[in-house]
Amino acid sequence: METTRDTPRPRPRPEPRMRRKIIAFDLLAEAKAMKYEKAWNEHGHDAKTLAHREHVRSLLLVLKNGKRIPRHSMPGDVTLQGLDGRIRIHLPDEIVELGAGSLLSIDHDIPFDIEAKTGDCVVLVTFGTCNCAEE
Repeated sequence: METTRDTPRPRPRPEPRMRRKIIAFDLLAEAKAMKYEKAWNEHGHDAKTLAHREHVRSLLLVLKNGKRIPRHSMPGDVTLQGLDGRIRIHLPDEIVELGAGSLLSIDHDIPFDIEAKTGDCVVLVTFGTCNCAEE
């Protein structure tokens, strides 16, 4: 199937890619391609798992201006890195804004939500998959 700007780019099945010992990505190119996906067009956001290891996952998140990912928490620690646009992270006791090149680290089980503040936003989310409280 030939892909044009008006047709969605089919995603490869993630399993073989995630089994590789070394995986490299052009994050902004990945984000640009995600904007042709059905989820982006229907919901104003999309997420793609880039790497899934035994104890950590990396996720690329794209959000249209004004869109919000509802409050949630993760069992492991989380880092959010702004790659493009500005996002606002709502935490229980504060609000943190991230721009391109900014990084926020959040301890496990702290609830947060993500809101796109300016332009279309791209965020790299890396989180532990273990329940750190049990270790």
